[in-house]
Amino acid sequence: QELSNTLEGHIAHSWWECFGLGQWQQIRITLTAFDKFSLRAFDMLSGTKTSCVALDWGPRHQEIMEALRPHVDCCITTSQTLLSQSLRAACDGDLDEAEEDQMKEAIKEVLQARSSLTLAFLKLKKQAQLPVVSEAELLEHVFCLAVCSFCTQVTNFAQELLQIDSLPPARELPGGLMAVFAPSSFLEKAHLLFVFKGMLAVLLGFTVGYCGSGVLGLSPYDASIACTASLLFSAAAGSAIVKNLQRVQGVVLGIVCGQLLHRMFISCAWYNSLVISGSLLLWTTINTFIYYNSASYATIGCLLAAFGAQKMLGGCHSASAGSDTDAHLLLVYSSIMTTVIAVALIMGIDVLLCQTRASDLTYTALLDAWHSILEALDHNFDPSVRETRYHKQEVLTKIVAAEGLGAEASLEPRLYRTAWPEATFNQTVKYLYSLRSNLANMEYGIAHEHDNGGRKTEVALQIEKIETFHRLPQLLVQKMRALEVLLGFFVHEKETPMPEFDTPEITKEYRKEEQAAKRAFLIGAVKVKAFYQDE
Repeated sequence: QELSNTLEGHIAHSWWECFGLGQWQQIRITLTAFDKFSLRAFDMLSGTKTSCVALDWGPRHQEIMEALRPHVDCCITTSQTLLSQSLRAACDGDLDEAEEDQMKEAIKEVLQARSSLTLAFLKLKKQAQLPVVSEAELLEHVFCLAVCSFCTQVTNFAQELLQIDSLPPARELPGGLMAVFAPSSFLEKAHLLFVFKGMLAVLLGFTVGYCGSGVLGLSPYDASIACTASLLFSAAAGSAIVKNLQRVQGVVLGIVCGQLLHRMFISCAWYNSLVISGSLLLWTTINTFIYYNSASYATIGCLLAAFGAQKMLGGCHSASAGSDTDAHLLLVYSSIMTTVIAVALIMGIDVLLCQTRASDLTYTALLDAWHSILEALDHNFDPSVRETRYHKQEVLTKIVAAEGLGAEASLEPRLYRTAWPEATFNQTVKYLYSLRSNLANMEYGIAHEHDNGGRKTEVALQIEKIETFHRLPQLLVQKMRALEVLLGFFVHEKETPMPEFDTPEITKEYRKEEQAAKRAFLIGAVKVKAFYQDE
């Protein structure tokens, strides 16, 4: 999930590598087509996984899958071959005649395998004297449909690459460079508050540095505190104290280690310069690696690299190492004191101008994502709406935002409150991703030719006319409304149980009603032959 959602951003940022010109731009265009395919395929396979988990794996299932297994294996094998060829072509940004012939032949094999699986499944149903869609084999039907749909998605991607010159342009960052100066960004409350807090920290640091302090050993007219505050200030929510303490560690360790190495090789001998150069390269490499590869220690790694390198490059001196020890110690003390004062100012401002706690922001973001899913369901199941609209990206953005805030909430000081339920939150986010994938599959299925914004398929419109169908979305929305109340668990910060756990809406058993509604719908759908158009 994480990797599939990052490709679009990488493609957009890669514009700076080619400025939208040449072969690299063509590669960006083909990779955009692959990104579109991969997101759809991932959503479809995730929904299929949900269906497979619900299978009963009984004797009838074993019998069906044993008969279909050779056809399913053929679909998977041929699709993998075609997908590998298509991906190589997408990464090259070009196709020669030999590659085109190979892909055309592979497309034929995938389509033949898909047809073979469809006919074999229908034959099994006919032998068992079952309708096209039956309750007993409903999940097997979903699985086989997903395999066929995956074959279709792979062939569509390959056919797009065969018409490589007519592919749509790569997606660029909205607004381009001018997005940096968008008024909507400037006027956001969070941005304005961040600017005010940062300005206040710099001005207070400037005032302290301008006046100096004999008690603290700070000379007047010193801008170090203001400079350090400007570098250390952050918009982190919830974990500001943790981040500030990490900054103290990074800056102090960077200063001390940098000064230590500089002091050990302070003379102007050529070999000392060589040692300092090697140490600087090794120091920045290690700490930059920590910055880019460690979520927990990225802040410390960045500051170690910056402040350590700064102190290493203090210049050489021809005097003996012991002649200016007092001045050296005073310089180290002044640097550390400057950092401590800057961090103290930032922490004080964070406390005085504290925003909403990260746990509350997380709860709000979860509710926002939940409401987006409910709105999408209302739109998709509304008989008066004949056009489709994909909600999957909107929902995904909100889930990712909630997940990021949840990581911050786990770091905030809880004081008298109960501990942040991190495991429960992670499981909730996992279910939200699963719901989003199922929602995306639903929207793919009802959209004519999978066209976002296009009309609904005739099958979807016919199903909406079946009277017994509407009980299913009603039960689904009713259950989600009840579960919405339970999201309040993340802001329930007492040791006593939530009163909502004992309400009738929460304790109600929906399974029997769902099974009865599903059975009634399938009977009604078979009577009007709603599914026969797809076969």
